[in-house]
Amino acid sequence: MGLIWFVPKAHKSLIYYPTLEALKLNKVQALDIACATNELIVLTDSGVIFRREGMDATKPVGTKWMLIKNNKSKSRITSVSVHTKESILWCCDTNGETWTHTMRPHKWSLINDYNSHSIEMRKVCVSVTDWTVVWGIDRSGKIFVRTFNKSVDQKQDFRGDEWLLMDGILATDIALYDHTVIIAVEGNQLFRRSAKIRQSDSSNEWQPVVVPDIPPEDSVTSVSVTENNDIWIMTATGLVWHTINQLDRHSVKEESDWLII
Repeated sequence: MGLIWFVPKAHKSLIYYPTLEALKLNKVQALDIACATNELIVLTDSGVIFRREGMDATKPVGTKWMLIKNNKSKSRITSVSVHTKESILWCCDTNGETWTHTMRPHKWSLINDYNSHSIEMRKVCVSVTDWTVVWGIDRSGKIFVRTFNKSVDQKQDFRGDEWLLMDGILATDIALYDHTVIIAVEGNQLFRRSAKIRQSDSSNEWQPVVVPDIPPEDSVTSVSVTENNDIWIMTATGLVWHTINQLDRHSVKEESDWLII
C-alpha cells in the first residue's frame, strides 16, 4: 500500500500516513486532493491545480510540483478526482458545472449535455482504474452516475453521455475506487454498492457499512477508499478512522474492527 494523504485544516501542507510527516505546499493551502499509487493531485483554495512529479517506490513523496493550467471559465474549481491510466481529471466549479481535463494533451472540456444544465454538482469522482465509472453528488446531496453507452465506442471522448439520478438516498460525501462506490449520509452512516450499474444485479442496491463509535457531538465529513479497499473516514473534529478490506467482505463487520489514528 502506498501513502495515505490528509488535508489538515488551516495548514499550508499535506500530512502523509503512516509516518504522519508534512509535505509543504509553498505558501498555498489545499482544498481537495486526488490520490493513487505514485499519483497526487492537489487543488488549492484559490482553485489552482498542481500535480506532484517524481513519485515512485524510492521517492514516495515525489520531487517537485507541476502546475496544471486552469480552464477558461471565470468560476473557481472546487473539487478534483483523477483517473491515472489515461491521466484524466474530473472537476467541479463554484457554479456547479463539471469539467474534464486530459493531461496528454492538456485540454479542458465542459460537461454540457442536455441534462447537465439543470444539475449543479458539488463533487464528482472517477474510478482510478476505469474511466467509464464516474459518480457524483449535487449541492442537495442527490447521487448521480455518468452513463457511457455511446462514448465507450469513441475512446477519445471521456465525458460520457448524461447523468443518471440514483433515487432514494442523499449523501454528504462520496468516494470511488475501482468498481466500488461508498457514500456518507446524515447520522454518521455509510453505504456501499457496485459502481457498475446492471439492472438485473441485486448487488447494485446500497448496502450498509458498520461505522465506528463516533461521539454523538461529532460527524463524518469525508470518506475515502484506497486501492487495498480500506475505508477511511474523517470527522468534523479531525478524528480519522480506517478499516481493512471492508469492501471485500459480504458479512457485516464489528465496530471494533475500525482503527483510529
